[in-house]
Amino acid sequence: MRKPTKSTNQLGFNEGYDYAKEVPVKKRRLLFLGDSYTFGQGSSTLDTSYCKVVEKHLNIHSRQQFQVFNAGVPGYSPYDTYKLFKHLKKEGYQYDGVVFSLFIQNDFTDHLKNTERKSVGGVIHRFPENLILRFFHPLNSYLFRYAIIAGTLFKERINVTHGKADQTQASTEPVNEYVIGPLVFQRFQRNYGKAAKPDFETVYTSLLKMARESHVPFYIVIFPDQFYGNRTIRQRLLQTFNVDNYRVNRYYQWINKHLQIFSTLDLTNVIESCQDCYVGNDEHLNDKGQILAGKAVGEYLLKQDWISQVAH
Repeated sequence: MRKPTKSTNQLGFNEGYDYAKEVPVKKRRLLFLGDSYTFGQGSSTLDTSYCKVVEKHLNIHSRQQFQVFNAGVPGYSPYDTYKLFKHLKKEGYQYDGVVFSLFIQNDFTDHLKNTERKSVGGVIHRFPENLILRFFHPLNSYLFRYAIIAGTLFKERINVTHGKADQTQASTEPVNEYVIGPLVFQRFQRNYGKAAKPDFETVYTSLLKMARESHVPFYIVIFPDQFYGNRTIRQRLLQTFNVDNYRVNRYYQWINKHLQIFSTLDLTNVIESCQDCYVGNDEHLNDKGQILAGKAVGEYLLKQDWISQVAH
């Protein structure tokens, strides 16, 4: 995973200043929630990050001024985000609207029940909430987790150095510097394999609670994974894997069935229209992709009736 390189404010959010609890005078504040996509991971500067692009687009094309409160946290699941949302409310942070970014890549698989999210060596791991399992099971020790990270990095370095390919892949020829290697296979298997068990219930419950408890307009922005966000990569993956062994439509079928009660913007077609919007072999959008997404979301928000009303 590409680590955030930008400076953050005192809350740890991707912004160059600290947010006041009150909405700035004569402005409207939009609270953006989500994971690394909301944070802006993959952009080279703060100004080209997704939330900043939305803010700039709104302020240029609206009669009033907006502040985008970027509360994105890399690695957060919708459940983690809901807990953060409750904390911000409890602390007294105010807002006029809420925008949640739903990332197809891992938002349905990030949350594991009865576990706690922790960072080890800059990589997100899940530890059991049960204290006996956490402290006495050897596979849950920090030493074991660091060993996994070291082993993975060593294996990837060997593969790159000697040009070794994973047996599951048909080719290592890069497309826009994108290599279908072990990590890509793992992501694809976790998301679309028939044995995968996405936690749809927790995602839906978390979204519903955020919408009901926000008491302001609530929007969901859907970001595709690279399978749906890049046609070339999708074609290569379909050539590599036997599609009959995977359920590649499961997430969009669920979204179309269960998220119709929300105001939703699906960015899949927007991102797919761009052939080089990802950071090399990373799952995140580059500057071009973030600018494209930010402008699309900004344009969508400008069409909302309450947005056009001048703040007092």
